[in-house]
Amino acid sequence: MADQAVEEAPAAPEQGALEPKVGERIMVLRQPWLNAILDGTKTMEIRCRKHRAGQVWLGSGGTIHGRVRIMDVVQLSEEDFRARAAEHLW
Repeated sequence: MADQAVEEAPAAPEQGALEPKVGERIMVLRQPWLNAILDGTKTMEIRCRKHRAGQVWLGSGGTIHGRVRIMDVVQLSEEDFRARAAEHLW
């Protein structure tokens, strides 16, 4: 399975950092998952594309809603995905 689990934790924005700077990463999500990540309810996101740990802004509908720190990125087998499905909060 080529999907990757991205474990996320809300990050406090740096003072004055209300929007991404040129070159900063933005992950686009749909509601209600975006808010679930920002409030800490959803701690894992499944993505087909390769990601890396670090800060990433979260956006939806052309609007930036916040920022999180990707803590860990792992490739999941189908068995791993099934075992951790509850964390994904589909």
